[in-house]
Amino acid sequence: MNRICRLLLLAAVALVTLCAQGRLAVAAETASDAGDPPRELPPALTPKHVRTEAEEDRLAASAWFMRGRLKFQRADFPTALQCYQRAWRYDPRGVSALREIVPIAFELQRNAEAARYAVIMAEAMPRDAVLLRRLAQHLIDDGDYARALAMYEKSVEVTQRDKPDARDVLAQMEIARLYYMQGQHAQAADAFAVVRDALANPQKYSLSDKVHAALLGNPRVTYALLAESFLEAGRLEAAHELFEQAYAEASDAPLLAYHTARIEMANDRPALAITELEKYLAAGESSAGEAPYLLLQEALDKTHGGDRAKSRPELLKRLLSLHHDDPGNAPLSYFLADKLLAAGQADKAA
Repeated sequence: MNRICRLLLLAAVALVTLCAQGRLAVAAETASDAGDPPRELPPALTPKHVRTEAEEDRLAASAWFMRGRLKFQRADFPTALQCYQRAWRYDPRGVSALREIVPIAFELQRNAEAARYAVIMAEAMPRDAVLLRRLAQHLIDDGDYARALAMYEKSVEVTQRDKPDARDVLAQMEIARLYYMQGQHAQAADAFAVVRDALANPQKYSLSDKVHAALLGNPRVTYALLAESFLEAGRLEAAHELFEQAYAEASDAPLLAYHTARIEMANDRPALAITELEKYLAAGESSAGEAPYLLLQEALDKTHGGDRAKSRPELLKRLLSLHHDDPGNAPLSYFLADKLLAAGQADKAA
């Protein structure tokens, strides 16, 4: 037993001695290295491709764009706009930022700013029909109808195809309305002709029931608008057909008669116009205002060859009779009073 203990003790002493020698060797080596001159570092790594200034700008533009997207998602629209604008300044050829700048600027009521970027966008992306139509709608909201029309027409030009689809029809509807608002009735009628055909033949334009319903809206209003455009453009047969569609209800018969009278006058048939007008006037209708009475005056003038000495007394006679039967008709009362004053019969006008 004692022998084993002595052996273990000797082994422990040997182990301690070896560890001490190892520490001394390491310390000596470290001391030796400290005295040596500094070792030369390996050469620095160089990029395989050095970014150009343009690439750095595009990288910065991407960073600003992503920041703008984050601000937009957080509903911080002013900051989002600033970020998108900086992105565009770093990369003016990039279109993504321009797509975002214009609608946000319009939304923030910065109309002049939005319009400036809109022009840049239209010039940069003349082949993007969706963008052009989106921009046109913003211009309509801003009241700039002439520029909106130009944008819509450009969008149609860049998407010309053998078989127009729902998007083309909707664009034609907006084009027609804008032309009509500016008094360009022939161009409006051309565009409305596409709309009319699409309403009558929805399958031809791949119109879904939902799109067809949205395009038609209120049938009475829509068909009346198309009819007015065709009437102004001198397309009288089509105008009459559309008025019949607009006023197809029995309760609208007086209005249909009035508009038929307008078409007869446009066809230079004043006698037939008077016949149709009498249907409207006999119904005691007043929704068309004073226009039917002006039309009656015009028709009577024509039937008498422009001789007002004959036509105006007949006009007064008819108006007085109508007023006797319908004294509460305000448009009739005002029109009659005006004609009595013009005829020097102020006592009757009172």
